[in-house]
Formats: sequence, C-alpha cells, structure tokens
Amino acid sequence: MAAGVPPADAHGLERPIPMQPIATPLIVFLILALVAALLTSLRSRRHAILQRARANVLQMDVDRTRVRIEELERDALDREGWARLLLNRTHDMVLVFGVNADGLPGNIIEVNAQACETLRYTRERLLKMTIFDLEDASPHSAASAYARLHDTDGTVSGLAALENNDTVEPQNVVEMRRHMKRVIEEGAAAFEQVLLRSDGQFLPVEVQARRFEHGGRTHVLLSVTDLTKHRETMQALSDSMRFSRDFLAHSAVGAAIYSGERALANVNRTALRMFGIADQQEFSRVDIFAAYFVPPKVREAMQRGESTRFETMIDFDDVRQHDLFKTTRTGRAHLDVCVNNLGLDHQYASTGYLVQVQDITQRREIELELKQRDTQLRQAQKLQAIGTLAGGIAHDFNNLLTPVLGYTEMALDLASHDETASGYLREVIRASLRAKELSNQILTFSRQVEPEGKPIRLIPIVKEVLNLQQASLPKNITIVRSINTDRDVVVAEPSQIHQVMMNLCTNAAHAMRGRAGTLEVRVADTEIGPRQRGQFANMAPGRYLHIAVRDSGTGIPAEVVDRIFEPFFTTKERGEGTGMGLAVVHGIVSSLNGLITVRTRINIGTTFDVYLPAVDVGTEQTPVSTEEIPRGDECILFVDDEVDIVRMLSRMLASLGYRPVVTHRSGEALKLFQADPDRYDLLIADQVMPEMSGLDLARQVYGIKKGQPVIICSGFIDTLPVEQARAFGVREILRKPVSKRELAVAIRNALDA
Repeated sequence: MAAGVPPADAHGLERPIPMQPIATPLIVFLILALVAALLTSLRSRRHAILQRARANVLQMDVDRTRVRIEELERDALDREGWARLLLNRTHDMVLVFGVNADGLPGNIIEVNAQACETLRYTRERLLKMTIFDLEDASPHSAASAYARLHDTDGTVSGLAALENNDTVEPQNVVEMRRHMKRVIEEGAAAFEQVLLRSDGQFLPVEVQARRFEHGGRTHVLLSVTDLTKHRETMQALSDSMRFSRDFLAHSAVGAAIYSGERALANVNRTALRMFGIADQQEFSRVDIFAAYFVPPKVREAMQRGESTRFETMIDFDDVRQHDLFKTTRTGRAHLDVCVNNLGLDHQYASTGYLVQVQDITQRREIELELKQRDTQLRQAQKLQAIGTLAGGIAHDFNNLLTPVLGYTEMALDLASHDETASGYLREVIRASLRAKELSNQILTFSRQVEPEGKPIRLIPIVKEVLNLQQASLPKNITIVRSINTDRDVVVAEPSQIHQVMMNLCTNAAHAMRGRAGTLEVRVADTEIGPRQRGQFANMAPGRYLHIAVRDSGTGIPAEVVDRIFEPFFTTKERGEGTGMGLAVVHGIVSSLNGLITVRTRINIGTTFDVYLPAVDVGTEQTPVSTEEIPRGDECILFVDDEVDIVRMLSRMLASLGYRPVVTHRSGEALKLFQADPDRYDLLIADQVMPEMSGLDLARQVYGIKKGQPVIICSGFIDTLPVEQARAFGVREILRKPVSKRELAVAIRNALDA
C-alpha cells in the first residue's frame, strides 16, 4: 500500500485513517487561538471604526452648529435691519424706555427717526432724556404744581421744603404714574398729551403705550401720533360744520335735509316760515316727495331718486281743511322747489336729499302784473297800428262814399218828379251819411280824433237798429222792445249809439244761433244816488238812461267773462269775429262817462246793462235848408287821385254852372296852373295823393300866385296843420264824402272871400 493512501475496505471504499490522540488537542488549540486572534482583530477594527465614526459625527455637528450660528447671526442682523428700517419708515414717533422700580419711566433707550425729526432733537440727545423731559412743563412742572397745591411763592427754599415732603407729587408725576399703572396692569393704554419740542413749541399728540418684557425688565413702547394736522383738520371740519349750520339757518332760501330713507334730518327757519310751520317736528308731516301739490310726473321722478325742479301752488286753506299740517299761512303761495339727490352709496342707494324752496308768490304777482302790462302795451301797439290803419281805411272808405253820395244827389235832382225813386235815393243818401259817421267813429276809437258830442235822442236810434236787426235775424228769434221813458236825450254822436246797439244786438243774436230765443231791449230812466256809487263804479250821482240788451242764449263761461271787453279777445270760431265788438262798445260807453256791465248764466242767457248820463236840454234839430244851392260860373281846377271821384265831381261842378278843369295827377295839376295861373279862380285838391299832397300843391300854387283860393278835400284831414294851410291860401277844409250843397256852399265861401 502506498504511503499516504488511505486503505480501502472490502467494497473498495476508502476508510478513514484513525487520528492520533496527540494531534487532536493541538488542532483544537490552534483553531481556538485562531478564532481568538480573529476576534481580537475584529474588536480592534470595530473600535477603530467606531472611533472614526464618532469623530465624523462630532465634526458634522460642529459644522452644522457653526452654520446654524452663522444663519442665526445673519437672521438677527436681518431682523435688526428690518426692525430698524420699519421703525424709521413709520409716520408715528416711536420711543422705548424701561420702567423703574417705582413704576415711573426710566431713560429712553430707543427712538426712531420720525421722533427726532418731529421733536427737533438728535438721537443722542433723546437717548439721554426721559419722557418727563418731553412733557409740556409749563402747566405741569414740579415747581408750578407744588406752587398750585401749597400756595408757595415758588422760591428755592419753598421748593426745597416741598421736595422733602414725600406725600406730595407734582401733577405730571401723578398723571404719569396713573398711565404707567394702567399700561403695566392691562398691557396697553392710550391717552392724549402735550409734548414740548426743542424749539419751545407745543405739540399735541396721541400716545399708544404697550408693555413688553426684555432682559428680565419691564419696558414700554410708545407710538406717538402728531395731532397738529388732525386738530387743524377737526377744527376746519368744525368750522365748516358751524358755517354750514349758520348758512342753513340764515339762508334766504328754504332748505331741508333728508336721509336716504327720506326721513327729515334738518330744516331751516326760512322753510318753516314759508310753510307757516312752527317747528321741525311739524314740518316732518310735509311729505315733499309725495305731497298732493307736487305734479304727478315730478313725483314719479323723485320716486326714482332723480334730482328735479318744479314750481307749484299751495292753497293753505285747503291744507287746513284736510289737516295736512298745521300752518299759520292763509291764501295761496307759489313755490319754486329744487330736490337734489346727494349721491349714492356702495349699494347704489341714495345717501340723502337736499330740498331747496323759494317763495316766488310776490315774483309771480309781479310777473303777472308785468304780463298784464305787456299785454296792455301790445294792445296799445295794436290800437296804434289800428289807428294808423283806420286813417287809411277812413280815407279809402270816404273816397268810395264820395261818388256814391254825389251820384245819388245828382240822381235825386233828375228823379224829383218820381216820389218813389226820390224816397229810395234819400234813403241811400241817409245811409251814406251814416257810413260817413261810422268812418268818423273808427277814427274816434283809434283816438286820432276826439268825438264832438251833442244832445241827441236815443230812442229813435234804438228803434232804427232793431228794425235793421229784425230784417236780418232768423224767424225763430223774437225781438221784444220795452221803452219806458220819453226823456231819452244823451250827449253823444248818433253813430256812437248806433254802433253800441248794433254790436250788442249782433252778439245777442250770435249767442242764440241755432236755437229759438228772445232778444229783449229795454230803455228806462234810473237814478244813481250817493249810496249807490260803489255799486256803479263810483259814477257821479244823477239821472241815467238804462239800456238793457238781454238774450236767451248759451251764456258766457265764468273763466272768460272777465275778459270779454279786452280788444281782440273772442270766443267765436276763426272767421266769425275779431274780438273788437265789445271792446269798441266799452270804449264808446267809457268815453261818454257811462258804464257797461254784464250778467250771465250758462244756458239761460246774458244781459248787458248800459248806463249813459241823461240830460234835460233839447236836442239840436238840423235845419232843412229851403234856400237854393248856390251856383257860379268860375273856372275851377280840381285834382284827385281817384278817377271815379274826378268824373263825379266834374259833372257835379258842371251841374252847378262852373267850368271844371279836372285831372287825377297832382303833378299835372301843377303844370296846368303854371301854364296859365290867371285862368283858374279856385283850386280844389285832395290831400292824400301819390306825387304830392294837396297842401304841398297849395304851397306851390301860392308861390306862383299869391292869394289863389284853395279848398282841401280829403277823407282823412284830422292831421292837417290848419294854421299852415291857411297861410298858403287854403280857405276851406272838407271831409269826404261831401254833399252837393256842402260843396256848393264851400266853393262860394272860398270865392267870395
């Protein structure tokens, strides 16, 4: 068996070699030694590793601590910087001081820049002072306090005696102790104080004091606000409010202030006086936003919160009747009201209302008077224009009447053998003369000529007018006459009475148009005594003729009855009247020193009463001339711009025996006269002509042939300068239309003179 090879068993397997007894303990020992050495090495390595780990952790803690310290230092610096920055950027003064053991403030340990700037001290100076050094010492100093409390003379000895008295403290110390006690106990306090700046100026301030602990000691931080501007603002606000109150109280305009809910807040005396109300409480019953005297559209606008202005009229008698509010005013007042919305809040609701009221009653009365005067002025201007127009109308109207009257008179001469034709022609002549009087009456109304009244009988004119009306009235209107006097003489022109009666009867007929009715005219005597003068507008006592014209028509509405005598006022439809009829009647009656009144009832009728002064003298009778019309054979130059008048006068002059030379141009008449002045014995000229007037023609003729007789004949002669006309040879002035006899007499008078 080879050495070193383990023996095999019967099966060829290796068998373990049995250990020797000496080798086994050694191996075990070696193993144990090896294990022990290994453990020792491991323990040493573990210890070294732990040592190194502890050193690393310690180094890391040191590093972290250093970093943290650096961060804390930086944070502290940042906080101090921020604190200093914020402290110096505030608008309030900041002072910090510690609290002494006796509870009073110690030295100031911190201030901000605003405190230095406001108090006019440097920072270094303030850090050496206490809060007592900054107080207004004049009323609170120890010396003055001691002197007030103990009546000392303020000397050094007196002060020393007081300083040794522990029971007495100056007033400022007492006040400060009270404030400090409150701050320490409650942690905060607020109070007002007066500080003294370095320049000696007083500074009112508001102090906010807060307690805090630091370094084991109690400290106080003062936040001090300068109240100078605040007090100036408050004083300005107070002055403004006082001014507003005074302005509101003494304003000449009534004013009332309402809240946004329209509750009365204030009202001035002027508004109370305007409404006749005694106090503000009673005025609150006047709901200006919904009062009955406010126009509906204005009420709607105010309900929407709009500002508005309106005029209104208050009947205070109606106010008392319905007990709307207690008032001492009577009658009516016109008010101008202005309601102003004072603005909106953040919810778009009104913040309040200002109502201003002006009493414009007197102004409205003045305006009404001015309006009436303006109306009168316009009417006067209209009448002046009518006067100018009347002159032209009278001229043209008289020119139209001249050939009518002239031809009628010549026709009457031809028809003298026919009584019927003569009667008709005489009526035409009478109507023409009445038309002439009417033309004169137009001039009278326009005040261009004054009427020349004379005693006339009134009843014949009344009967004549009624006869004319009877022919023109509808058959369903009955005329009733009631004449109860024969003493019917008045001083007037016949055309005036005729026009009064015609206008009154025409108006009465118009009032009954379309219906059956009665026109009643009564004439009677009446006496007006001294006691009745007030009833008859202060007319002079005496006997009057009373003419009453009554109709059974529709009556006159009450709202217009006071205006019926105004010129150009009419209730008739356009084209049915001019509004001049009753105005003319009123003017005529007034010019005759009479009176006209009206009585009316709706759907019953109207009565006009005319009172005219009666006279007891006899009437002038126009004598009927029995003498023949004077004639002649002289040559007469006649000029008129109306061709019809020229033709008619040429024939009339020829019928009187004269030798007429006629023309319708004044320039041609002058040439004819210049060509042969000695041919013409008389010049008859119209006054109003295109080329030159009759008076100008007379002046030219007078310059050619002095002593040449001239007759001026015109439809409008009232403005002729008579004296000047006489100086140029004018012998007669005739008003158109001229009757044949009147013309013949005037010619003979001019020639024979």
